Amino acid sequence: MQGGAFFRVGQVLQVPLAQEKTGALLDIPCHIDLRAILSAAPRRAAAMCITRRGRPMARSRLTDLVLGIRQNAGLDHLQLRNLRRTAVVNMSEAGATGPEMAAVMGHSIDHMAQIIATYLPTNLRLARAAITELVRNK
Repeated sequence: MQGGAFFRVGQVLQVPLAQEKTGALLDIPCHIDLRAILSAAPRRAAAMCITRRGRPMARSRLTDLVLGIRQNAGLDHLQLRNLRRTAVVNMSEAGATGPEMAAVMGHSIDHMAQIIATYLPTNLRLARAAITELVRNK
């Protein structure tokens, strides 16, 4: 996804993005924790990720930085797309619907269902919750 500056709509802080694969234009409301970080950060330019000269950082440079952090953390086995998949799983666990997740991710509802079907069944917390519900409704 490619993004620009964040902006406010009333009290909601949003980030405009273009989803790379689908080209969908998205305005994503910021999570409250991210909003606090962005609001406290000094604004030196319209873009969130800038170079030392104050210009928007190229996607390739940002990718290189993230990959370097990943390597230094010993997480070479993870792919950048794991972050997006984890976001879908977290939203699903929080009760978000397929259409809501699709609106955030810029993918189809069917694609969200595929991610959930692939990654959510192995989640121990959900398995425990399902068994708890089964016992409670016995």
